[in-house]
Amino acid sequence: MIHDLVFLNGRVIDPETNLDAIRSIGIIDGLIVSISEEILKGKVEIDISNLIICPGFIDVHSHEHSDEYYALKCQDGVTSVFELEVGTNDIDQWYAERENKTLVNHGVAIGHIQVRMKVFKHPPSFLPQSDSPAALQADKLDQIKNEIEYGLQRGAMAVGFGIHYVPASTRWEIVECFRLAKKYNVCCHVHMRHFGAQEINGSLAALEEVLALGACTQAAINVCHVHSTCLAVTDKALELIHDAHKNGMDITTEFYPYLAGCSSIDSTLFKDDLWQEQLGISYDCLTYVNTGEALDATSFAKYRKEGGLIIINSIPEQAVIDCLQSPITLMGSDALRGHPRAAG
Repeated sequence: MIHDLVFLNGRVIDPETNLDAIRSIGIIDGLIVSISEEILKGKVEIDISNLIICPGFIDVHSHEHSDEYYALKCQDGVTSVFELEVGTNDIDQWYAERENKTLVNHGVAIGHIQVRMKVFKHPPSFLPQSDSPAALQADKLDQIKNEIEYGLQRGAMAVGFGIHYVPASTRWEIVECFRLAKKYNVCCHVHMRHFGAQEINGSLAALEEVLALGACTQAAINVCHVHSTCLAVTDKALELIHDAHKNGMDITTEFYPYLAGCSSIDSTLFKDDLWQEQLGISYDCLTYVNTGEALDATSFAKYRKEGGLIIINSIPEQAVIDCLQSPITLMGSDALRGHPRAAG
């Protein structure tokens, strides 16, 4: 058989079949038709000795969706990129902007944050500022539910949550959104309500909220960036998630192999001085993306008024190691322009 294209002598890795060996791959009409220990023949033959050939990687958590970024992802071997945490409030527009234009597979969640901001008529932005809306009245909750359900009907891949960024969100409000995810058989991708290792209003308490929601609604759950939220208690959080999974809950979690997170400097993350205690860091562990400078109290106060992205050097190395060794963690870049995660 003469193939259109043959890759010779590559290390072929296939997670589905556990194949990890030197093979040749033959392609006809754009489809793989042969994977062989033998030397294949092709109209075009490329020797890829000392290189790995494998299925494209999937990035389940990314916030950068420009053409430039998609090109960088391809160079990293990533062929599918999804915005499943913050999401969007307009599914049709999000897909239309990318139709027949992107280098990678892509998809988006209907985002609780974005929908909530729309319902409260907040100016469009990636994340709400720290003066987020108060708890909902019944009519506002109905509006949120209607917007989320419409988004699911229009092709949203998930329901995304950033509960920490809208702290006035009631537990019942989140329950109702989880119910919609279950109704349409999609996953809830959740940035939890609290972070840090403290006992009161810490990450384990927030995880208990998410686990209770999953148990009551039977909705599938992915806990976003567990290591940057749980920090020094990441091992305990992974144990809880693993136990829930073992006992029948449809739940996973994700992480990125970096020791720094990223957020908006004017978000609720920094709404009071508790962030230093919760994150276990101070101003000098913060980098303002627009200027690249490490901050102090004065510059922090200045840039908090101006807004913008900030890199947060807060994640213990052991938390990353624990996630790497866990069988229930996915890999997600959580990429934003200006953070090394965006370029591999």
